[in-house]
Amino acid sequence: MKSLKTIVSILLVSVFTVGSTMANNPNPIESKKILRSEIVSLIGDNIPLEINKEVNAEITFVLNKNNEVVIVSVDSHHENLDAFIKNRLNYKKLFTKTAKKGEVYRFNLKVQKPS
Repeated sequence: MKSLKTIVSILLVSVFTVGSTMANNPNPIESKKILRSEIVSLIGDNIPLEINKEVNAEITFVLNKNNEVVIVSVDSHHENLDAFIKNRLNYKKLFTKTAKKGEVYRFNLKVQKPS
């Protein structure tokens, strides 16, 4: 009887632990979409650079304990775009609470030639 109570107790603790863990972790895909939209809004629509063709950039960053973006790298074939993105994003505070601090994030950014 004592072992049955122990087993039931362990099962209940396990269920509540898993339930609370899942409640604290929202959908990671949705979280990444929210994070991406906030990053894009910080960069803005008006990029004051001369771009003759479509340019792709891969942005790698982490969030520090203050929920600020810390740029690890920006990889593109447009040197001025790298500097512009770093200037716009580095140490800017994000308002989203769903992103994990200390996790490395990578986003691809496509900048199109103005029409």
